This record gives sequence, structure tokens and C-alpha cells, in this order.
Amino acid sequence: MGYKIEDLISENGNIKRIPKGFSVIEIRGPNRVILFNKNLSILLVKVYKNIFASRIAKKGSVQYKFLTTDDEIIDNNIVVSERESIITNALDKVIMEIEEKIDTQKSKEILFYLYLIRGCLKGDKSSCNELHEQIYFETLG
Repeated sequence: MGYKIEDLISENGNIKRIPKGFSVIEIRGPNRVILFNKNLSILLVKVYKNIFASRIAKKGSVQYKFLTTDDEIIDNNIVVSERESIITNALDKVIMEIEEKIDTQKSKEILFYLYLIRGCLKGDKSSCNELHEQIYFETLG
């Protein structure tokens, strides 16, 4: 399930909802919130009416960006990156076009790789592992 900032934090900066698998701490009152779990922490600071500054730290990397309240920030316990979101949306469209316009038997192998790529982008480790194995065996074979 995806969470937008407006789902998590009210207009006055208080916590409305806690995403599954996360803990939340308000720092020095409203308008400063840290969401965290074992793999990542997200600091959100309200800087203007519907604009938040964010610091997203995960496994050795840190991202800073400005977000609006209608931006989706977490999906399936993973921070949503705008670039990844665009890529997964494009992949979904490509997969639908292939399924509709090309015979499934002819496109079975292509669809298999596209499903693995899409799953990996969405954070499914088994899809990433399977994709890695497929590519490894393709290059050796």
C-alpha cells in the first residue's frame, strides 16, 4: 500500500497515521517528523503550507528533496523515487501493450524479463535475484 504525506501528517503538522512496519517520532513539536524502520529513516520538516523538506537515509545513501503533501513517499515499505515510479509506470504500459497486441506464446520470454524487471524496481528481492541469475546464465550460455 502506498502512503502520501497527506495520509501521514495533518495540515497542522501532527501525525495522522503510521505506515505499517514503521515507527514515528515528532521532534520538538509538530512540523518535524521522523519515520523509521530497520532499513531506513525519513525526516520530514514542514517548510511551507503543503511543502516538506525531506532527508531520506537508507543503507549508506542519503537523499534530500522537497516534496508536496500529495507526493507518494512510501510504497510497500520502500521509499518511492520519482524516477523509479516513472520507470515502473512505463514498464506497466509496455507490458500491457505486449499482452494486448502480441501473441503471448511469442512474447513469453520478453514478458518474463519485463515482469522480473518491474518486480525488482518495486523492491521484490526474489525478482532481483531471479533476474540476476537469468542474465548471468544468458551471458555464460
